[in-house]
Parts: sequence; C-alpha cells; structure tokens
Amino acid sequence: MQTSATFDARDDNALSRLRHLIRTLVRARRRQHALEVGAVGLLWTMVVATLIVVAARVTVLDLPSWLVATSVTLVGALTTAVFIWRSRPDDMSVAIDADIELRLKQRLSTAWEYVRADAPRPIAARLAQAALVRRHARRPEHVFPPRYNTEGRFLPVAFIALMVAVMFEPAPVGDDSPAIAD
Repeated sequence: MQTSATFDARDDNALSRLRHLIRTLVRARRRQHALEVGAVGLLWTMVVATLIVVAARVTVLDLPSWLVATSVTLVGALTTAVFIWRSRPDDMSVAIDADIELRLKQRLSTAWEYVRADAPRPIAARLAQAALVRRHARRPEHVFPPRYNTEGRFLPVAFIALMVAVMFEPAPVGDDSPAIAD
C-alpha cells in the first residue's frame, strides 16, 4: 500500500523534472532565437555600414572610413542585442512550441500552466507526470537546435563587402597631371 509520503515524493520528483525540462527548453529556444534574430540584425547592420562607407567616400565627408564602419557596426550590434533581449520568448510560449514540436497534444503546456498558476499540487503533479511520460526520447536541446536562417548564410558576404569598402580608396577624379610649361 502506498502512503501519502510516497505520493508526495513522486509529485515532487515530477514537478522538479518538469521545471528542469522547461528551463532547458527555454535556454535552447532563446539561443535559437538569438541566432536567428542576431543574424538578420548583423546582416542589415553590415549592409547599412557598407552603404554609409561608400556614400562617405563618394561625398566630401572627411571622416576615416574605418571609423564610420566601426561606429555604424557597433550601434547596429547594440540595437540588435537590445532587440534580441526584448523579444526573447517566455517560458509559456516555449512550452507551447515544444508541445507542437514533440507532438504532445498540449500536455506539456497544460502541465506548465498549472505549475505556474500554483494549482493544487496533486493536479499539477499528475499533469507533469503525463507530459513527462509521453514526451519523446529527444533531448531537450535537440527540440530547438541552434541554426542559422537564410540571412545568416549571407553574413560572410556582407562582412567581405564592408571590408572591401573600407580598404580600397576610390580613384581620384579630375586631372592631377602637372601642367607643361610653355
């Protein structure tokens, strides 16, 4: 015969395993989000920096091109970092995404919703056990693998274009040849 202490220990184990699983999923999803959004932000930062450097070279702007490129890139990278931080997914949206990815039919998100809402302990524990038993054998890190989107693949091209724009001086315009004296 099982005692209530046995149920309490099993409930605690299920709840702590669910909390650990959600923490791991949230870390993996935020890493994936940072790579995806960061790649887009850095790509557009480098494109804008390249255009500004080229424009500075064509006009009579007396700033060094490396300074313009560095300033624009730093501002863009900081803006991208702030955007990544502000738009990071919360734990409930990660649980919903994991439900979809693992085909758990809302078991994980429902269990997490009950745990977050401080629902009665036996109910939350039973839902946590049901979600944990039915989850697939995939590791939580593999549910949201780190990956680059299409824009991330163009980062090296944008970086090379920026370096070319900074390194090469345009050919001087006008007649710089010395005048021949008569």
